[in-house]
Parts: sequence; structure tokens; C-alpha cells
Amino acid sequence: MVEVRLDDRLRLLSAMLLFTAQGSHQTHFAPHPIRIRTLEWLAPHSGHSSLRIFRRLAERVFISFFYSLGVQLGAAPDFAPPDEAVLEPDIMTHLERVAKDSGCSSTYLLNELSESMGDFYSAGRLPALWSATSAAWDSVRAGAVRAVDSCGLATWLKSFFGPVNFRLVVVPLATSPPSMGFGPRNSSEGYAIIGPNCVSRPGSEAGLWQGLVRGRGEVVASKTSKTWVEEPFDYALSFDASTQTMMVHEFSHSLIREFFGRNPDLAHVTSAINAKLPLRGYFPNMYPEWPLRLEEIIVRAVQTLFQSDHGGEAAGRRALEAQVSEFGLEVLPEVHRALADYARAKKAGDYGNLSEFGPELEKRLLAWAEKS
Repeated sequence: MVEVRLDDRLRLLSAMLLFTAQGSHQTHFAPHPIRIRTLEWLAPHSGHSSLRIFRRLAERVFISFFYSLGVQLGAAPDFAPPDEAVLEPDIMTHLERVAKDSGCSSTYLLNELSESMGDFYSAGRLPALWSATSAAWDSVRAGAVRAVDSCGLATWLKSFFGPVNFRLVVVPLATSPPSMGFGPRNSSEGYAIIGPNCVSRPGSEAGLWQGLVRGRGEVVASKTSKTWVEEPFDYALSFDASTQTMMVHEFSHSLIREFFGRNPDLAHVTSAINAKLPLRGYFPNMYPEWPLRLEEIIVRAVQTLFQSDHGGEAAGRRALEAQVSEFGLEVLPEVHRALADYARAKKAGDYGNLSEFGPELEKRLLAWAEKS
């Protein structure tokens, strides 16, 4: 079962991030009307003191850090910080690193983020904003439900990974950057946070929204386009095959954790592959260490298998070729072939879940490294 949910913690976080350096991502695409309405509503509060810590952190960490912490927090209006003892180890490690760089403890940082969210939630009257745009948000959620149901997402994930022992939640987020997805997890839920599709700006409007928010959050747009705000709200969240693929990608990050938990030496044993890959694009900087790179490569192989199953073999092949060409992931086709073999063997009853395939995947990766 995959639930589609509007999550106020993430709606608030994404709204606050619009007024930071992270608000500039993908602004060359048309902003979703909900994003426009949110910026207009919150513009009078762009100098609010609660945004200071977000602006400081946004200079050093990516959106994923905020969302990963966001799903650990309690509900509105308090956004209570979690007991650090229940945080996933990778989240705790990242939190401690960011806190150290900020000259404070992880507990202090969590509390300050939580309090700042609560202050901005109240000062910006976020419940009133969401009430005023409720029809738009309901449309966004309905589109996500259609996307999940039309591709049999829950069935496909279970058939590939095996039984899932936590809830899977899609969070469609119109105020998040277009085409970006995030896959955080807490102790009971795995998330696929999905931004709107990329929509080109109409030529007549091309200059109107440039620099809607500048650097540290100064709102610089001086006019409002009535046409943009009043047209159907789901025009940029018309979920399609690319969005479904993103959902698979983001859920795979949560689902793959059990695989690595049961195959803890895989990254170490296969580390020689790292030096053999001519990585390029954003990939080497976004995933600086081999364990992160290996996880991302496996996730992308799962993603291309989904594309093959739902778009045909040609679509899956094009997706693989694009990944190799753009990012230098030359091992990806071998991982794709190995996981395709696993999927066929699982259907035949040879495997109960992906974790059981770990030793075979290790052999395939080592054989590829020896030949390369």
C-alpha cells in the first residue's frame, strides 16, 4: 500500500526554503502557481528572524538535509524535535557534521530548527494560506493518487524488493523545485517527496519571473501574472511516467537499506570499481564516496528496470544509455542485467527478497571490475 499525503511539515519547510539560497533551484522553469501564491503570501515575512538559521544552513547543505530532518519532526504547530536515539544512523551522522560546522551541538540545532519552524508557521499564517489554496493542493494530491494507482506502484515495489515492513508515503510538493525528488525515511515510514514537473516558461512571460527570489531571500518580482495564478493549478503537476519513475527511485533509497544491512561488506569488497568509472556531471560531487555511489547506482538500475517494465525495453535501454552518457556510470548496464536476472529468478521462486541476491550481485560486480 502506498499512501499519498499532503505533509504540513514538508509544506512549511519547502515554503521557508524559498527564501534561502536553496530557493533558486530550477527557477529557469515555470513556477507552479502554488509556489507563486506562496511567495506572494509570505513576502511580507521574508525578513522574519526565524529564517536566519535556514539561510545560514542553506549556504552549506542541500534541500535533502532539511527534508530528511523534517520527516523526523512532530506535527504542526509545534514540530517537536525527535529523541536523537531514534534517528537513523546516517541522518544522525549528517546532523552531527552540520552541527559541528555550525559550532553547536546536534540537540541545539534540532531545537533551533524546530522552534524556527513553529515561529514562521505562526507568523506567516500558514494554515490560512493552505486553506486559501486547498482546492489547488487537493488537485495536486489527486494527480499523485492517479499516478500511483495507474502504474500499480505498490505491487511493483513489493514484487521486486519483497515484503515491505514500513509505510510508503508519496508527498507531492508543489513548492519544491521542479523535477526534483527526495527519499528520506524515519523509523516507520519511507517517503517519495516529488516536486512538480518541469514546464517551460512561455516566451511572453519569460522575463516576468526571473529572480522571483534572489539569493538570501529578497523578493524581487514586482508584478503578478493574473493568468498564471488563475489557470488550472495542476498544469505543472500533471504526473506522468517520469514522475512515476521518480517515485520508484526515491522509494528505492528507503527499500535498499535492508539490502545493505544484510550485505554490509558489499561496498568495501567492490570499492575498486570506483576508480574505473569516468564519473562526470553532478554525480561525483553529489555522491562523493563509494558507498553512496554504489547505492545510487543500484537505485538507478532499479529505476531503469521499472522503465523497461512500464515503457518497454526500448525505453529502459534509452534510460540506461542516458545515464552512462551523462554521468559516466559504465557499470550501470551490468547492474541492470544482474537485477533483471534477479527479478526473473524471484518470480520463479528462487529468491524471497532482494537482500538474498547480495552475494550474486557481488560476484557480478567483481567480474565486471576484473574485465574493465
